[in-house]
Amino acid sequence: MKHGLKRRLAWLLSLIILGCVLYQPVTAKAKTKMSVRYAVHIQNLGDSQGYVNAPQVAGTSGLGYRLEAISIQLTGNEYKGNVVYKTHVQNEGWQSWKKNGEESGSRGYGRRLEGIEIYLTGEVAKHYDIEYRVHCQTYGWLPWVRNGVMSGTSGESKRLEAIQIRLVDKKTTSSMGVTYRTHCQTYGWLPWVANGEGSGTSGESKRLESLEVKLVGNTYTGGINYKTHIQTYGWEKKYASNGARSGTSGESKRLEAVQIKLYGEVAKHYNVYYRVHAQQFGWLGWAKNGENAGTEGYAYRLEKIEIKLMAKDADTSAEDASGDAFKKNNNPITPPSSFTADQADILALSNQNRSANGVSQMLSLDPTLCKAAQKRAEEIVTSFSHTRPNGESCFSILDEYGYDYWTAGENIAAGYGNASSVMNGWMNSSGHRANILNGSYTKLGVGCVRGKGTYGIYWVQLFATPSK
Repeated sequence: MKHGLKRRLAWLLSLIILGCVLYQPVTAKAKTKMSVRYAVHIQNLGDSQGYVNAPQVAGTSGLGYRLEAISIQLTGNEYKGNVVYKTHVQNEGWQSWKKNGEESGSRGYGRRLEGIEIYLTGEVAKHYDIEYRVHCQTYGWLPWVRNGVMSGTSGESKRLEAIQIRLVDKKTTSSMGVTYRTHCQTYGWLPWVANGEGSGTSGESKRLESLEVKLVGNTYTGGINYKTHIQTYGWEKKYASNGARSGTSGESKRLEAVQIKLYGEVAKHYNVYYRVHAQQFGWLGWAKNGENAGTEGYAYRLEKIEIKLMAKDADTSAEDASGDAFKKNNNPITPPSSFTADQADILALSNQNRSANGVSQMLSLDPTLCKAAQKRAEEIVTSFSHTRPNGESCFSILDEYGYDYWTAGENIAAGYGNASSVMNGWMNSSGHRANILNGSYTKLGVGCVRGKGTYGIYWVQLFATPSK
């Protein structure tokens, strides 16, 4: 019995030891560093590239192939969290947000991606920034942006052709800076420049029409806001931010002034300084932190801009002593409420052309001349001629309105869709150009009729040197 009991105890003990071995807790897995991978759907090539790892290029360059869709995933298990993204798609605009490998874009419709925004959420966002850049039709590689700032274009019909994405440890810091670009008359969007470089033109009398500004670097959190004073419209009601467009596109409207300011942590450590080259005035002084730079009430175009960040403890005595950054005409030649937008635009363009061609005498709108010009615009719908429908000379309209003058001139046109196009037409015709650049004329009347006649839109300029 004792031997049997010993055998049973030994057997039971072996089971206990074995159980301890079999049910020993599993040890924790090793941590792997966080990163990102991504896959794109490419015109003609489809999904042939598959997923690539950061920061490899996904897409093509030099083939003219559009990106049509994208999926993005985090890799590694250091931290929990999500990668969230959305794309701007041809004919659709911005799609809804996707995350963690879901596809954003379209398949089977032949639609290009035009812009993308990407950011992180959760614990991973406390330790990493996500940076990305795109290769864009016409512009090539755009600057790196991060954490939800748009990369690409909106409203320009430009395809994305390739993309790079990477995670950057927040412990790895890069210096703060600013990058920006302008949309310029004739040339369209100019290349991105940075940290005090000029964007625009000099000596070409070309107006700036739009502005985009972004911060670079990750030393501090925050961003940059900006808004512009636009021909006809005045100051924009809302600020644009972090790469969004301020200004207009396709309207031939000049920028006349700008405000730029920082927000968030970066604003505690840096000032943003900016100055503009304005028609007639040339380079104005430096403005900073939301102050006005440019002109108001003169109808003068901005031609170039420089922007830079300066640390709060930097020597800014030269910038602060650089003179007036903003010029305001308190008695503007053209009170906005007195004349139509067409009249104001034709006046501004006429004076721009005078200035560009060395004519010092600027025109001003005359209410009586504008009434006469409007009647002439109605007349040329049925009789496109400098002879009035009643057989009299076009200048008899001035007598009809009781306007006393020494000299007068008339320009007419039809079929031009806006003020900029009709002015280009007139300036490319010797007789019309001579009237516009005639320095003896001091007053201008403008008439415009839309939606009538064979050509749909009719324009009249009446120039005069009043005798009183």
